[in-house]
Amino acid sequence: MTTNNLTRLTRKIIERGFPELRQIYVIANYKKSDYALEWGVLRQPIRYCIVVDSMFRKAPVSVVVGGLAHELGHILDCENYSLWVDYVRQFLISLSKTLYILNERKIDMKVIRRGFGHELADFFKWTYAEKPENPERGLNLSEIEELIANT
Repeated sequence: MTTNNLTRLTRKIIERGFPELRQIYVIANYKKSDYALEWGVLRQPIRYCIVVDSMFRKAPVSVVVGGLAHELGHILDCENYSLWVDYVRQFLISLSKTLYILNERKIDMKVIRRGFGHELADFFKWTYAEKPENPERGLNLSEIEELIANT
């Protein structure tokens, strides 16, 4: 999947499950990274970039959708705060393992509620095949599957 296709896929995910982000400038691109996916703010006016590790070029589309939906959940969360409040919030989350885990769990639950549970599960299966039950990542695969079954 090319970078252009990745940004188009991100727009489709926004249309399907994150309509509040329709007017927000979000791009996605591939880059070798220490993280599977990550997001960031790109200056004023506020724009966002989702960086997708290059290994995902070979991943099934549903895997990429699950990861992008998770990152869009973070961006939606950021949009609920002023820029400075969000900087402070992100700083505190970065200092506390407990706050980090709680935030990741909250985002995963948001993604499932917005209809991307199966894709999030695919993302977890593909990305974390060796250690699917890591409590430091937020929800684990069995919790995701249980929430999907109950929605």
